[in-house]
Amino acid sequence: MNKPTYEDLEKEVLLLRELVNGDLTPERKELYRKINKIDMDFHFLLNMFYEAIVLHKDGRILYANNKYYEMFGYTPEELSGEDALALTIDKTSIKKAKNKIIDGNIENYEVIGLRKGGERFEVEVRPNSVEYMGKNVRVTILMDLSEEKKKERSLKESEERFRRVVESNMFGMAIWETKGAVVSANDKFLEIVGYSREDLREGKLSWEKITTTEYYDLILKKIKEVKEKGFCTSFEKEYTRKDGSKIPVLVGGITGTGGQIISYSINLNKKRSGDVKLKRSEAKSRALLNAIPDLMLIMTREGLILDFKADNSGQFDKNLNDKNIKDILPDDIADKIIKCVCDALESNKVEHLEYDLDLSGCGKRYYEGSINRFSNNEVIAILRDITDRKKFEVQLQHSEKMDAIGTLAGGIAHDFNNILGVITGNISYLFNKFDHENEIHSILKDMMEGTIQAQSLTQQLLTFSKGGTPVKTVCAVDKIVTEASKFVTRGSKTLCHYDIQENLWRSEVDEGQLHQVICNLVINSIQAMPKGGDINIRIENLAAFKKEFLKKGDYIKISITDHGTGINENDHQKIFEPYYSTKKKGSGLGLATAYSIVEKHHGKIEVISKKNYGATFIIYLKATDKEIPLILKKSVQDVNMKKGKVLIMDDEEILLKMLERILVRIGYEPYFAMDGREAVEMYKESIEDGDPFDLVMMDLTVPGGMGGKEAITELLKIDPKVKSVVSSGYSNDPVMANYSDYGFSGVIPKPYSFEEIFNVFGEIINKN
Repeated sequence: MNKPTYEDLEKEVLLLRELVNGDLTPERKELYRKINKIDMDFHFLLNMFYEAIVLHKDGRILYANNKYYEMFGYTPEELSGEDALALTIDKTSIKKAKNKIIDGNIENYEVIGLRKGGERFEVEVRPNSVEYMGKNVRVTILMDLSEEKKKERSLKESEERFRRVVESNMFGMAIWETKGAVVSANDKFLEIVGYSREDLREGKLSWEKITTTEYYDLILKKIKEVKEKGFCTSFEKEYTRKDGSKIPVLVGGITGTGGQIISYSINLNKKRSGDVKLKRSEAKSRALLNAIPDLMLIMTREGLILDFKADNSGQFDKNLNDKNIKDILPDDIADKIIKCVCDALESNKVEHLEYDLDLSGCGKRYYEGSINRFSNNEVIAILRDITDRKKFEVQLQHSEKMDAIGTLAGGIAHDFNNILGVITGNISYLFNKFDHENEIHSILKDMMEGTIQAQSLTQQLLTFSKGGTPVKTVCAVDKIVTEASKFVTRGSKTLCHYDIQENLWRSEVDEGQLHQVICNLVINSIQAMPKGGDINIRIENLAAFKKEFLKKGDYIKISITDHGTGINENDHQKIFEPYYSTKKKGSGLGLATAYSIVEKHHGKIEVISKKNYGATFIIYLKATDKEIPLILKKSVQDVNMKKGKVLIMDDEEILLKMLERILVRIGYEPYFAMDGREAVEMYKESIEDGDPFDLVMMDLTVPGGMGGKEAITELLKIDPKVKSVVSSGYSNDPVMANYSDYGFSGVIPKPYSFEEIFNVFGEIINKN
């Protein structure tokens, strides 16, 4: 059954009031009773609310519960027929409230309420609109916020007082997690314990680090007391400062939020006697001495040890007091030390010496000593192990030698590439003079294959030399791997077996550098099997592959497995370090070079091996969906393309003669410059004459003159649209790898062929 609406009930009430003095039928009397019951229940329910509730129209009250009248201090009769809004809302808020009513706003807002006696207080208004007796009226719930606001202000004042206490630095304040970590502290506390604010941010500060074991039980007892009572009585203890020294403090604590503990610490150091300061000074001195890793001796002119501090290596950790230096070192070394002791006592200057010891189980160790006068007959001797430094010096010398060899190798490769450029260019030029059936054509082909092998050697020299930035092209990885491995195993007792996945992806790599990586790894496998054996090489695709050291993506995986002596698991990381080798005659550069090249290709290399169980080297290279560029080998007569006026800058005259022959043959009008400065002047003059060059090709390096890198900068100032090609015998120079970043339009590494000149020049000149 549907409940009657207020309209229905009001109509019934009016009807009943009209008939109140008349005779009522039993049915009318029952209906009247029910109406009174509903009305009483409704009023009772609204008066049960803690909040004030009012039903009003245009500021005049239609109904309000008792809480509403209590909140503002009025009786229902006093507000009946009045503009209740004007009486109960402060003038500063009345306009705001009326605008909210006019707009039909139903979002909560705050106003200043006005009690009957004039008292102002903060009120939260929660409005809503309803339909009552055919009219839109407002039902509003009002919340007295005065108590909550008082609490907020009190809390802020309390927090402000606490903040001022903390920032006053009168004593050390810290907030601790229950597990002991310090999460916040003032400057005074950090000063007491000797830690920095950076240490605090990095989580280096906890009660365990600043408390010695003798105070552990006391601290745990006090933590328990704080949890149970909300505070603990203050007590004395010592903090262990960051430098290891001790500092006496008075400590207390209270509970904080979230189970944290707030402690205060007072430095008692100034209240202690001079004896305590002396002990702390001695402890600090001892801590400083212990921080020095070297063997320290106080000894006499005769070599008698009066006191000592052991070194961190543990070599001389026994009691050396009252022993002679000859008791712990060989006579020749002991005599050398005693002589330095006497010299230091006589000259009053620091004396230095070096010596080495063959220690059982440790091999040869190197030491240096510093001896300084301490009194008339005593010295302080510091003996330091410098074995690691010696090894580093040897490695540094080795590195410097390798750098020198690398520089030499790069220079040789550059000059050799220039020579090869002349040979390759002229051979490729002659190819177009003879038919394939001609015997001379066959001879030229053999000569070209020889120059290609020579070019491979120069590429390895360049990779070995300084630099090594990959000049990447899209390549078939399996072809490089099989060619390199077959080249290395030729004539050896080993045989390579290949397992290559069909439809193998391509990768952007430097062909010469990847060739060297495979050569180095296969050579390593051959040396691990001196009696010969099988090398298994597998190449496969890895889709959406991810490993701890690789970003998720598509990779090509190359696995090279031998069945040789294997590698100790402890040496897996070391084998990729420069100059580390497990072979007596190894240079330690093969695997280090392979690692470096793979890293420069943004790939990874790893090893899986156990001693006497062979080794597997795995290379991960990023895959690409780019196509391998198609090299066009069309003759001049087959292609109809624009020719033009070209400027060639190179310091090799024999190379310029070869280029002139090729360019004239193709149909270009060549001009030549011996260095960058001359090329810039010629280009400038051609523009002034109204007959500019269509293309400029420049050598990257010109000994004693301006090279291509500097020259292109000047040319771009003259003509921002200059079409240019960079060329160099240093094919691994960063400019060659990223030529467009430097302003060049194309690149041709030396040595180059007739076809390469034809294709690159034609593509750039005919490009819009």
